[in-house]
Amino acid sequence: VRFNANQVNQEFIEELKLFRIAKRDQPKFLQDIISAYNEVRNTASSMRQGCIDELHRLDDQIINARELLLGGKIEPSDFKNLKMHYDNKVRAINFKLTTLKDRFAPKINIQPMVINAIKTLCTLPCLYQTATIEDKRYLVETIFNGMLIYDKDGYRTTKLNPIAEITYLKNKELQEHKKGEKSQI
Repeated sequence: VRFNANQVNQEFIEELKLFRIAKRDQPKFLQDIISAYNEVRNTASSMRQGCIDELHRLDDQIINARELLLGGKIEPSDFKNLKMHYDNKVRAINFKLTTLKDRFAPKINIQPMVINAIKTLCTLPCLYQTATIEDKRYLVETIFNGMLIYDKDGYRTTKLNPIAEITYLKNKELQEHKKGEKSQI
């Protein structure tokens, strides 16, 4: 089945409007994104602190075991087993710390990047209309993970980019909240 290209493009622009952030909602999006970023960073920080605390606890245990060995209260073979168990745990915790360090590089000020991204989302339909064919394809692939289907009922997709999905859902939530406020007046 073939469709009129102008109609398909117009309907796609309407579809993009679902992801557009209204100017009045920009501060709320900015606040929510920065809060989520800080929450993830705080979780990583507490995980890191938990690992450090566990290393201190393990150090205390091996010191105690060494004192028991020197005092003749445990056998050298028992100490060797404890030490091997200790070394394995320390390696695992150090690996976890390294992973946390790599995943959560030094904290940066994301506000300028978020503001830029939000401004881009505000002009998404216009951006699409003025883009080159390659840029339009890139935009479609980015938002819809390359899986966008058009039929007589409109557009549908099996998989959205997670950020696009969150933006869509947040927009929907804010629109419903706005409608609720109007109906109460």
